[in-house]
Amino acid sequence: MDVGKYCTPDPVTIHVDASVREAAQRMRDEGVGCLVVIERADELVGIVTDRDLATRVVAKPEPIREVRVGQVMSAPVICLDAEDPLDLACETMRTRGVRRLPVIARQRLVGILALDDVLGLLAQGLDELRWQRLEKNRRCSGRTRSATESRSDPAGTSPSAGYPEASPR
Repeated sequence: MDVGKYCTPDPVTIHVDASVREAAQRMRDEGVGCLVVIERADELVGIVTDRDLATRVVAKPEPIREVRVGQVMSAPVICLDAEDPLDLACETMRTRGVRRLPVIARQRLVGILALDDVLGLLAQGLDELRWQRLEKNRRCSGRTRSATESRSDPAGTSPSAGYPEASPR
């Protein structure tokens, strides 16, 4: 499971010299929680998140119009290669305490992998496992059903299909 297959393509970027007001407006307009910060020729130099703006700008007494993205971004930026495995991304997020990782292929920014992306994949995997287990229980219980159970619900579609009956107390 390569991260390049699961990252959000074409992340939103901003120049290092842009104002933090511009960064906040860009996040709002694009509906994103972070911007990849670039310098000359699309060189990645950092990442700025909505949390960075809240904790490093809004919570400080300095006038907002004077603060530049380069002053509040997180740098150096931690990146992944598009061919890196998903478990490496999870480990990197955990050990480095980050929620978003830019993804690079052939020295170019191709996407961003967010913790939300990983959680979505995890939820899909758990859902698939749940359905596999239900199907297995349904197949197993179908072999052991009594003749009356099979006639009353031949397709096994009742809510309790696949689950053993409760024993009387």
